[in-house]
Amino acid sequence: MGNSTKFLLGIIMCLLVPVFSVAQETLRGRITDAETGKPLTFVNVVYNDARQGTTTDLDGYFSIPLTHHPKFLKCSFLGYKEKIVNVPENKNYVEISLIPKAYALSEVTVLPGINPAHRIIKGAINMRDKHAPRNLDSYTYTSYSKFYITMEVDSLRQLAEADTTTELSDTSSLAKTIKFLNEKHLFMMESVTEKKFEYPDKASEKVLASRRSGLKNPFFTYIASEFQSFSFYRQSIEVGGQEFISPLCDNCNNKYFFLLQDSLFHETGDTSFVISFRPHRNTNFKGLKGFITITSDGWAIENVMAEPMETSGMFNIKIQQKYEKIKGTHWFPVQLNTDFIFKFAQANANSVSIGNDTSSSNTVPMIGVGKTYIRDIDINTPVDEKIRGGTKIEYKKEAAERDTSWWSEYRQSPLNSKEKETYRLIDSIGEQYNFDHMVESIEIIATGAIPWKIFNIRLNDLMWYNEFEGYRLGLGLETNRRLSKYLRLHGFGAYGFRDKAFKYGGGLALYPLKNNQLIFDVEYMYDVRASNQISYTKRLFSTESFRTLFLTEMDYYETWRASLKAQPFRGFYANAYLDHNQIDVTNNYRFFHNEFIQDIREWQAGLELHWVIKENILRTPEGNVIGLGSKYPEIYVNIRKGLPYKSASEPDYWRLDARINQTFKTRWAGDFHFTIDGGYVLSDGDNYLQNFYMPGTGTWLDADKSFATMHPHDFIADRFAAAYFKYDIGSLLFTIKKWNPEFAFITRACIGEYDSSLPQAFPYNTGYKPASAPSDGYIESGIQFNALLSQSFFKYGAGVYYHYGPGSADVVKENLAVKFRLEYAF
Repeated sequence: MGNSTKFLLGIIMCLLVPVFSVAQETLRGRITDAETGKPLTFVNVVYNDARQGTTTDLDGYFSIPLTHHPKFLKCSFLGYKEKIVNVPENKNYVEISLIPKAYALSEVTVLPGINPAHRIIKGAINMRDKHAPRNLDSYTYTSYSKFYITMEVDSLRQLAEADTTTELSDTSSLAKTIKFLNEKHLFMMESVTEKKFEYPDKASEKVLASRRSGLKNPFFTYIASEFQSFSFYRQSIEVGGQEFISPLCDNCNNKYFFLLQDSLFHETGDTSFVISFRPHRNTNFKGLKGFITITSDGWAIENVMAEPMETSGMFNIKIQQKYEKIKGTHWFPVQLNTDFIFKFAQANANSVSIGNDTSSSNTVPMIGVGKTYIRDIDINTPVDEKIRGGTKIEYKKEAAERDTSWWSEYRQSPLNSKEKETYRLIDSIGEQYNFDHMVESIEIIATGAIPWKIFNIRLNDLMWYNEFEGYRLGLGLETNRRLSKYLRLHGFGAYGFRDKAFKYGGGLALYPLKNNQLIFDVEYMYDVRASNQISYTKRLFSTESFRTLFLTEMDYYETWRASLKAQPFRGFYANAYLDHNQIDVTNNYRFFHNEFIQDIREWQAGLELHWVIKENILRTPEGNVIGLGSKYPEIYVNIRKGLPYKSASEPDYWRLDARINQTFKTRWAGDFHFTIDGGYVLSDGDNYLQNFYMPGTGTWLDADKSFATMHPHDFIADRFAAAYFKYDIGSLLFTIKKWNPEFAFITRACIGEYDSSLPQAFPYNTGYKPASAPSDGYIESGIQFNALLSQSFFKYGAGVYYHYGPGSADVVKENLAVKFRLEYAF
């Protein structure tokens, strides 16, 4: 029994003096698993011979307001033996344990007539939009979350006792682990968060307080409550970062098998129905199994327990949700639980190990337990601050400095001795090994760099490859906030082993606002650049950037640049710059028949805009802003103006290129990805370096948003439009045991023009035949076989593509391209 519960019962008993003996009596208790001691949620507790009663909450507690003291309680729960408990007259609190029984839900035929569960589920679906929190005009609440990692001590002890081949020594790692876990958890953290929401999709979340064993930096505090959807009133539910089809989706009876397991009557006259669910046999979709309790009071959800039907990845996960009717108007989540079983950590009768498989029956896995309690709920009251679209998460500066009295106001119950000892021990280890420094390092890595003291080592500069430079090795350094929050010195050096040339550069960036929302940067660099290519993404973790591996035509740029980067509002990024370039063109013949290009000097002014509409962001304690994506379109617009260097004969032009990305996710048919690119060059001169080469790969490695059957320099244009369509069906086609191959269907097309009065360009691989513009269009389609083989961080597959229509060859094999696919698994 928790200390807060004892205290509360003591107060109640003191108040129940004889003068109030006619007042309503309250019976409280807790129900646990007889074998593990874990609290059991959503157990039906019925008193006397009536069907009236209640259910336990997510911590196993229940309370029954009674006019007369009950003689006995009847406790029933799916997968456990029913138990009847006598309640003595002098008892107002009972501890009850239930014994598990072997239970397997089989698909049965419900006869005669309609499955009674379907009527209840249909009622819940009809009221789904009314009860969904996202459809409220607004709501606010405060939540307290607790998350800890441990191992089951009783299971560890049973392993040791069951092992008759080895005597458990007090000095063995398992014995030490059992002793350790009897006294403390492996890790623990808490947070208090304030959430504000406005219809349709405006949300603000502030971390008011945070505490983690071994850490002061609150960067990862919020994640404990982010492993499941906030509400079950959706047609797809997020569990552990993956989307699953909800049992309350449209036409759910065709997908899920439902079985009415129990019903419970309340003194208010309402009835609670307990219904188990799981996907129908021989169906192939990402579904859940578990049970849901639905009340006849508005056909609202009272409780949910669910887990993926098929488990995969590094952990198994189970979620629980409890709802209550707030102020008699709206059912709302009041508690969320998330239980993890980590597959990468285990213990057996002799040792504890990390990184091994936990599927063996004689091992005990590491587990994580997350609990979130929601309070101070206010519904449909105007929010007292302006909130932009998307979700914004930020940390209060004092979040890590809250004292004990502040925490006691928000904790559901005071910390027990095991939790206090976890903080004491792990905090001391954290100070010794500087865990906070490690967390700061992880935050910096999220921005693409490895921290080393006052420097960041830029990941992009370490190693790369392309056909022009060969293997490129280098080192890029920049100072970080540990040196100054107002300025950053940066520089790089690199060497290409094929072109046998050094590249180098450096500069100074100023941060007048101490964050990344306004940056003034001055830099010098000598490097290579693919002049005519189109690029919108950084090469780190981008499969689109794979096509740059096969570029054979690059030029040397000596550049002086001044730039001003700003983020005027969330999701909108702008970069205005002024360049002076001295360009050494490496291959004159790719542009002209008879004349050679001399070294070029030019001034350029440009503006690069990137807008992620209603972007979800995380603002860290250090002031860094990390984008978390958006379900709305993503737009790029680049404008470049060429300025005459000394006279009107120097390059003078306008260049515009743009992109729009959009993904439409569906529940049953997969995801649809659309990208549209376009570009235009306006000039009266021969601005060959500003024209566009159509993005092609033409080699063995596949690249997204690139033409697989086209070579990198086959087509050039001074105006073009391109469209990339991908229908990602995922693993919906079929699943074979634990092998889940994924499929995607691709179509790509482009069209472009080139001013025929200007000197013509040459392709790199067909002698000196001028490269043409795709004026009649270019189209290819194909299929991708993804995740044929998966590892921790990568998925391997293949792509097959075919070029057809204008410009296609008469010989089939010349239009065909087979590619190896490499994707990141995150």
